[in-house]
Amino acid sequence: GSHMGSPEEYRELVVSLRVGMEIERNALLRRLVDIQYDRNDIDFRRGTFRVRGDVVEIFPASRDEHCIRVEFFGDEIERIREVDALTGEVLGEREHVAIFPASHFV
Repeated sequence: GSHMGSPEEYRELVVSLRVGMEIERNALLRRLVDIQYDRNDIDFRRGTFRVRGDVVEIFPASRDEHCIRVEFFGDEIERIREVDALTGEVLGEREHVAIFPASHFV
């Protein structure tokens, strides 16, 4: 058996997203909850995510005030953007993003 906190297990807990990837929005939400993110549509802060229609915004625990906006078209990720969580300014387009667990105590 492997020990908790092994690099392999940690890697499995990384949610890797890329443009064009097929994943149901609800499946993504479940994955986020699995890695200790809380859904919070009101108080958006580190380690939470919020949902508005086909858009899921994730506020990674590991980043400065940058959040990741994932836009869906059906069950496909249409676009990923990095956004300033405070101002809402779009900082850039991403082809790929890795969301690390919100907590190391998984």
